[in-house]
Amino acid sequence: MAILYPLFKAALTVVTALSFLNAAVVGSHLSIYNELGAPTFRSPRNVLFAVVAGGSSHTSWVAQILNELSKRGHSITFASTGSHLRFFKPYPQMKGVSFGNETVDYRLGQHVIREPRTWDGLRSDFKLDTDVYEPIYNDMKNVISNQQFDVVISDFFCPACIDAAYAANIPTILTVLFNPVSASSESTTDRISLWLRFYKKFFYPVQLYWNLATELEKFEQQRQKCIGFVPEDNTRHSLVIINNLYGIEEARPMEPLSEMIGPIYNGAYDPLPPAIQKFLENHERVVFGAFGQHAAMTRDEAVRVLVGLLNALETGLIDGFMWVPGRSIDGNARTLFPNTVTTASGQEYRVEDLYRDHPHARLSSWAPQFAILQHPSVITFLSHGGGTSLFEVSYAGKRAVIIPFFGDQLANAVRLDRAQVAVHLDISKLDDILEALRRVIQDKDGVLQSNVKRYQALMQIRAQHAVARGADLVEEVIFATKDGILPHRQDVAKKMSFLKANNYDLYLCLAAIVMGLGWAIRFAHHSWKVYYQKITQEKKLKQN
Repeated sequence: MAILYPLFKAALTVVTALSFLNAAVVGSHLSIYNELGAPTFRSPRNVLFAVVAGGSSHTSWVAQILNELSKRGHSITFASTGSHLRFFKPYPQMKGVSFGNETVDYRLGQHVIREPRTWDGLRSDFKLDTDVYEPIYNDMKNVISNQQFDVVISDFFCPACIDAAYAANIPTILTVLFNPVSASSESTTDRISLWLRFYKKFFYPVQLYWNLATELEKFEQQRQKCIGFVPEDNTRHSLVIINNLYGIEEARPMEPLSEMIGPIYNGAYDPLPPAIQKFLENHERVVFGAFGQHAAMTRDEAVRVLVGLLNALETGLIDGFMWVPGRSIDGNARTLFPNTVTTASGQEYRVEDLYRDHPHARLSSWAPQFAILQHPSVITFLSHGGGTSLFEVSYAGKRAVIIPFFGDQLANAVRLDRAQVAVHLDISKLDDILEALRRVIQDKDGVLQSNVKRYQALMQIRAQHAVARGADLVEEVIFATKDGILPHRQDVAKKMSFLKANNYDLYLCLAAIVMGLGWAIRFAHHSWKVYYQKITQEKKLKQN
């Protein structure tokens, strides 16, 4: 028996382990609905998505959500300007509608935004919005009138689309790549001085109105003309779906009607072309640079970036680079450069050679960004700091130098630099690009790569169910809306007075109590003092 007992115990252990393994395997094939029963809320509905500008970062991730909704049985229509329809080609089951004429599409595509924003730049933004509002509104109105939609999903930066849905009394969801309140270098007050906070709170709104009142009035007149009235706040009940996450965004409380679900990546990525594959395989330390679809540089800026990359190549910091420079402020990429550029060593390079067959340096008008970032030869990414690019470089686990141009890019660069995930290089300091690259590539204490690995895990974890979560939110609006609002998401603070919602009434009570106690103590002290003086005086009189 002494011999059989250990054998019996071992056999029992194996059987128990196999039982748990079998339960785990079976459980992995059971969804929550196998436990609770099939969902009964869902029935086919009509969903409309509208977008007019912003390129893939405003479109591709939403297309992923729409594709999931289509799989759940819903009918999907997307309405967009011609240049954005290409993002829906992988989804033939969706119905596409082109709106906004070619002039509108071209003007939106060519509009350039740069930081720091000037009043003239902001006026130009308002003027563009005013000019394209009516044709977009009318086309959106026609799309809505031709089919009954249960919900409209609109890009955050399409006011005409939002207004058309509001006028038709259709629940609206807004989609955006970043929290709209984060589009500045300091998205919280944590590092802002008292005086700057005071200025932004009280003086900047006055300054804003003073400089933009005329353009704002013209825009409101255009809305009045199209809608027949000007909604006071047409998005106050709209759910906002943000393709972002804490880590890229600053950690802080969110509004009940705002949800960050990111990162959502593109549905499909282009593979490496043979020429790029060969280039990468022939090198071991490559910097890849890309500044997105909308970043625009001056010739001087482009030359300084190119010279910095060539200097890094000549010093042996890297053995190759690839760069997609994008466009110039007044033209395409080829107008960015002179015929030749000269490095710090005095070496002269023909720019045309860099676009063709240089063995170690490549300029290109396009490249499959994500595929390149995933190649082991790429060690650093030179980026503009757009949200999608940061998602991709983080997923690939690569370090980055960020040169922001506008919008959320500046905030992204500042935050990731402070988190020691990337290095922020201001566009006014492009002469320091070699030093920034050296700092990132050498990473002497290993802090950058350690943090990059954390972010890689964060991105990969969050990406697993992001699309499903986005589709769930759309269905929440479709099936849980009451009279055009989501009652369960209404901020309870809005039902309270300003004082109660911020606990100011408690502070006022405390102040009243303290003041009352202070007055009582002062009164008691004064009374005692008078009494003491009276007693003292009486004693003196008796002594006399």
